[in-house]
Amino acid sequence: MSAIDRPIFLIGTGRCGSSLLYRLLTYHPSLTWQSHYTSYLPGGGSWAALHHIHRLPGLSQLLSSAPPKWIPQPTENYRLLNAATDGVFTSPRALTADDMTPQAARRLRAMVTQHLRASGKRRFALKHTGYPRAAYLLAAFPDAQFIHVKRDGRSVAASLCKVGWWSGEGHWGWGPLTDEERAAYLDSDRHELVLAGLYWRILMRHLDEGLRAVPDGQLLELRYDDLVAHTPEVMDRIRTFCDLPASDLFRERVLATPMTSDDTRWRQTLTVEEQALIEDLLTPDLRTWGFEGTP
Repeated sequence: MSAIDRPIFLIGTGRCGSSLLYRLLTYHPSLTWQSHYTSYLPGGGSWAALHHIHRLPGLSQLLSSAPPKWIPQPTENYRLLNAATDGVFTSPRALTADDMTPQAARRLRAMVTQHLRASGKRRFALKHTGYPRAAYLLAAFPDAQFIHVKRDGRSVAASLCKVGWWSGEGHWGWGPLTDEERAAYLDSDRHELVLAGLYWRILMRHLDEGLRAVPDGQLLELRYDDLVAHTPEVMDRIRTFCDLPASDLFRERVLATPMTSDDTRWRQTLTVEEQALIEDLLTPDLRTWGFEGTP
């Protein structure tokens, strides 16, 4: 059970819906993943043995609502990734294959193998957001599969301004702004919504560039609004792409998960002036990514 077969990496900007997709995907009984146990407790991936709890009958409704903290849940935690890569994984820049050392590749593969052995599962899934890591990860896992979740930049920006860890300039780690970007930010009187919009634009462009390293057939791109509107169909498409076997348990748990889209909430939470501000800033990129004209 320790052979590494096509690890699955979920990627995107922050606030793109990747956490929701991560949770849905890890309902599949063939997958293991990082949980709050494997990320924080000594022994790392050996705690993936606790993922067997997910096989318990009657757990579907509990998992889909607000599961107790003792139930392992997928997490985006970088402690193990940074330990394996000497902190390189969270470098504030795009990573390439040249950044991967033989030592880091061995440690990353050992981390995945530990999760697989402890859980007895066939495949490993991991979510990370921010700068692209595809070329870097491919250097350690040449057969890796990537799922890129894209979301309307207006929704991402509005959502970002409401989370506690975002503090605008105080949290900025996405490289220097161009003269045009700096001017837009200053002209808005340093409005945090504009900076959040620039965050989305910069990362989407980085991801577009970084994902060109992924070989044909190893990348699936999907939209958050499609995921929440057509969840069973999208998850079945993902299952097929990942070559995961059909599973009644997987489908049951996907169907049991309440799904509400807040992709148009920005129109209710932003003032008319703020709506105009973010649309003026992002219209060219919204058009590029197919979001122009969406509600």
